[in-house]
Amino acid sequence: MENLDPQTLLPLLLTILPIVFLIVLIPVVLLDVLLHRALARCAPSSRTMSPWLVWLSLVPVVGLFWPFRVVPAVAASLHNEFVRRGIPEEPAPGKTIGMAWAWLALLSAVPLVNFLAMLPAAICWAMYCIRIAVLTRKLDESKAVIPA
Repeated sequence: MENLDPQTLLPLLLTILPIVFLIVLIPVVLLDVLLHRALARCAPSSRTMSPWLVWLSLVPVVGLFWPFRVVPAVAASLHNEFVRRGIPEEPAPGKTIGMAWAWLALLSAVPLVNFLAMLPAAICWAMYCIRIAVLTRKLDESKAVIPA
């Protein structure tokens, strides 16, 4: 392979970095929208976290550890809301797959381990998104809405 000089490398980096940034940013924003929507469907008395706090995952470095706070809070909030509305649901809906995704996503940031963790993290992320979307739809379709 030929030796790349800085004049050749800079345009290449300026092309690749925005693409990589978008590949990482789009899933984070999609999940944040889902989690924000799920928390917004819960009555304030049921929430263990304000919906806008999920957006802290966009802060660099904080985003690696924030899911460990968000996943349990969303699970507890959804559980509280299901209990409040009298809808049968598991005690911590979505928490297991969400925590699996959080750990695998954290491992994806560790060199050498990241190649083993990336695909399972992506699968768990997709499963968590689907689970949260299904739970949110269940709240939307609920006829047993009790005022806060």
